[in-house]
Amino acid sequence: MKNIIRMFGIIVLLIIIVFIVVTCKDNSNNIQVKQTPVASDYEIGNMNQTAGSVIAVTIAAKSGKSPGIISNIRYNGSTEIPQSIGTYPVVFDVAAATDWNSVTGLSAGNLIVGKYIPVASDYEIVITYSSVAITQKAGKSPGAVTIFYNGSIVIPSAVGTYIITFDVEESADWYAATGLSAGIWVISQAGINLNVEQIIDEVPIFNNITISRTNTGFPVNFTVSVNESDFDTNSIKWEITCVGIYSGQTITGNDSSFTLSAAEIKYNSLGGHSLILTVSKNGLQYLRAIPFTIVQ
Repeated sequence: MKNIIRMFGIIVLLIIIVFIVVTCKDNSNNIQVKQTPVASDYEIGNMNQTAGSVIAVTIAAKSGKSPGIISNIRYNGSTEIPQSIGTYPVVFDVAAATDWNSVTGLSAGNLIVGKYIPVASDYEIVITYSSVAITQKAGKSPGAVTIFYNGSIVIPSAVGTYIITFDVEESADWYAATGLSAGIWVISQAGINLNVEQIIDEVPIFNNITISRTNTGFPVNFTVSVNESDFDTNSIKWEITCVGIYSGQTITGNDSSFTLSAAEIKYNSLGGHSLILTVSKNGLQYLRAIPFTIVQ
């Protein structure tokens, strides 16, 4: 009888052991270990850009990878998007998500910021009736500017409409640029006149000033003359102060005749100008302003 009881106890013990083993095995199959994102789980974009116009790099999880929120993108340790030329290591963080751990400081590689690219708005463009001037604004490309008139570098003088473009040479921190648009320049001879104030002066010394125009249309070409014998030797001086984009510059002469050539664009612009004549007579100096206006 004792043997039967002992055998029954052994059987029960074996059943309990088998149950425990099977239960533990089933539970072990249900245990899930979270994954940790790695850099290769992500598509990275915008890693090569141009200085001055850099936008944020793009980082997106590949299919089947962590859907955790991507944040705190840093460029060489700063969250500010760099705009200067250079190489910037990029890292980012990923928040925890279902079945995924959070992670910080994943590497996205290097953001390469290249040279600046000149654009037309970097330049002051002044188109007058008589000239085209293009100068760079402060802090913009110092590269040399070449202006084109309907595709030619020859400055036109004939009546016509000219499409103005310009090229900029490459410089230390700037790429070259070609074909930048500056606008349209129209040259027309119709209605161009030279109005010179009639010279009536109480000082007889200036009564012999003569003014003659040597062409019609535009640009304007004229000559102002005096009798050299009326004055002390080598005392004649002519000077015109330029206006507009040439303000502060002067054109001078010392002969009895002073010609303002049509080729001299510094004075050849619509508007008022003044030619100053300085002479000496018997050791006394005299000055006379000769205003003139180019009108359309």
